[in-house]
This record gives sequence, C-alpha cells and structure tokens, in this order.
Amino acid sequence: MNGCSGFSKSSARLVTESATVIFLLTSSSDGSHVVFKEILLSAWLEKRIMIAVFDQGAMTSARHALRAIVAKQPAINFERERYLEGLDILRYHVSLGRGRLPRVILQQHYVQKMRNGLKPLETFLGKSPGLNASTFKRPKVFLSYHWNMQSKVGKMKEFLDRHGCETTTDASRPIAISVQARSRKEYTLLPALVQDGISNATIVILCITLKYLHCDNFIKDAQLAELHRKPVVPVLLQWCPRPLDKITVVAKRLNITSALIDMSNEQLFRRNLPELLELIMKAV
Repeated sequence: MNGCSGFSKSSARLVTESATVIFLLTSSSDGSHVVFKEILLSAWLEKRIMIAVFDQGAMTSARHALRAIVAKQPAINFERERYLEGLDILRYHVSLGRGRLPRVILQQHYVQKMRNGLKPLETFLGKSPGLNASTFKRPKVFLSYHWNMQSKVGKMKEFLDRHGCETTTDASRPIAISVQARSRKEYTLLPALVQDGISNATIVILCITLKYLHCDNFIKDAQLAELHRKPVVPVLLQWCPRPLDKITVVAKRLNITSALIDMSNEQLFRRNLPELLELIMKAV
C-alpha cells in the first residue's frame, strides 16, 4: 500500500478482505495520512503485515505510531536485494502465509535464502544513519480505573501493549489478580506504584465510570497527574452525566489533551481503540 488520494470505504474493505497487507516503505509513504490509516486498520484487525523497504531513511520522519506498529514486522530490504530476488522472497512468504506452496520439493539452500531474506524491520533501521534505539521509544501509559472495570481495562492494556505502548496500572501484578492484592501486603505498595507510574508516564488515561468518579483512585490519580503536569485523555467506559465537569472540580488545572473518547459499549470500544492509540502516539 502506498498513499495517493484519500482513505475511502473501498480501501477499508480491501484491507478487511486481505490476508496479508504489504507496506511499501518509500520516501513518500512515510508521511502519508492514508497509508497510516491503512496500517493502523491492518494492525487493529490483526492482519499479517509485511514491509517492502525501498527507502530506509524514510522512517526518520514517520510518525511515532507508524514506527511502533511496523518496527517488529517482517521486512524485505529492496535497497540491498536485487529487485526480482526480492519479489521471489516476498512471493514465497505471502504464499507460505496462505498455505499455497509449490508441490515440488524445494532445495534446502533456496528455502534458507527465502527465510534469510525476511527480517524484522527494526534490524534494517538500526543500521540506518540517524536512527537509533531512541527512535522507537515506547510511550509510557498509566491507566487509572475502578476495580470493577478490570476486564475492559485489561483488553485496553493488551491492545496498547501490542501496538507499541508500555502500559502500567496501580497493580504490582497483572490486572487479573490485582483485586486479591488489595487484601494482602502488596496493597501497601500501591501508593508508591501509582506515584512512580504517573510521574514516569508519557500520558495518563482516566477510565471513567460512575463508581470511578466517586472513588479515591480518581481523586488521587487526577491530582497526581495535575501535579506532574501530565497530559490526560479521558475515556468513557460507562455512561455518566457530565463527567468532564466532575474531573475539573477535582483538578482544575488538569492538562486534558482531547475530547472525551466514548467507549461505553462494546461497539464503541472496538471502534475507538485505534483513535486512543493515535492520541497517545501524538503525545510522544
């Protein structure tokens, strides 16, 4: 895929129907808004993404969200491979992913060559001038939520971590067992974990529900985010009246960087996860 006019329903349909999405990394595709939306949709749909690298230096100007998504995806370096040989490698792996390989017995050295021709994109970028490990720095996200929303917050955390974020919560252990931790000694560590998590965060996500707006987690986390001047994104996980008014009462100088993202039902939750990811990446 390489951006030209605009992102349309036909583009979305083609991505949805595809088994493999091939990203042509050129000097023009890195800044294309159309290509970014297609890659973001592909990642959200968990499509197999492969990158054909025609210009390694193009990633220096690419947006952080795009880098985070494609950094670990398999890539073929057409700057080093002969064009026809690169196409052979690409065709082999696309066919392999679809389970359609020739019925002939392939020679071992040929199979090895096909395998060696495909490597994670970050292995190529690490050798490019002007690029280093800091180029792919993962944004640190702190999730503030009420305990009764662990399942939904767990899905959000999994999505963000899978797409390049480093997500933390006020739990010293995985979200699934954090409720039990409240009744043990680990719970005494939570205030320190919250302070460290928010102070080190790139951005803070407030997961808003009726219970959340009336609990200590909300008040303390919002005030800590205000104290450390962290950008905040409010996410509505359950409908409640005038939530932003209640937030500003608790922390009047809170740096709210976007409008309220409505994720109050399953359809909105799935639809707006990519929008949340894009907002996070813009804060990097």
